[in-house]
Amino acid sequence: MIKKLSLGVLLFVISFAAQAAVENWYTYWTFGFSGNKYPGEMNSSMNALEDVGGDRSQTSLEMLGFYIPNTDTSLLGLIISGTGDLVDFPGEGSIQVNTYLYSLSYMKFMGTEPGVGFYFRGDLGAARAVIIVDPVDGKKVSGESDWGAGVLGGIGYGFKVSEESRLLLGFNSTVKSIEDETYQAFMFTIGGLW
Repeated sequence: MIKKLSLGVLLFVISFAAQAAVENWYTYWTFGFSGNKYPGEMNSSMNALEDVGGDRSQTSLEMLGFYIPNTDTSLLGLIISGTGDLVDFPGEGSIQVNTYLYSLSYMKFMGTEPGVGFYFRGDLGAARAVIIVDPVDGKKVSGESDWGAGVLGGIGYGFKVSEESRLLLGFNSTVKSIEDETYQAFMFTIGGLW
């Protein structure tokens, strides 16, 4: 009986230790929805285009996120965060505003390992905006801003899906200073950390 109990305790300890193992590196990708606010007349123009019948979709995407453990419950890495704001007039054309943040990112989890439990996040990096006008009967025109700077702050919750993967639900706020103007966005994201 003692041998069986000892074996059971040993197996439990080994399985618990395996669950809490920290990987050497992680990748992080998300998709979600955004609410965007632009400088000056640009904000009014995008709202007016929606008001006169344009189909508007505001999305967020984070990709190429690569992180390494900083501690047993925190990660440090690089990631590209972006927002897209498309106003489409079916049969006529569309206008789209994209903003990007190429940043150094820090994530701190309140659980026992990366990707589990409540977390907060902070990013700092270089920012850029791109505007694309795509008329149906004309040539697509796009323009890029100069480089600026931006920050992102976020909170969320991570669920363990398997030993190697986590599902993260997050709420982020970003501010980008580009060509002396301020671009803001709030994002709700669903992502994977592997």
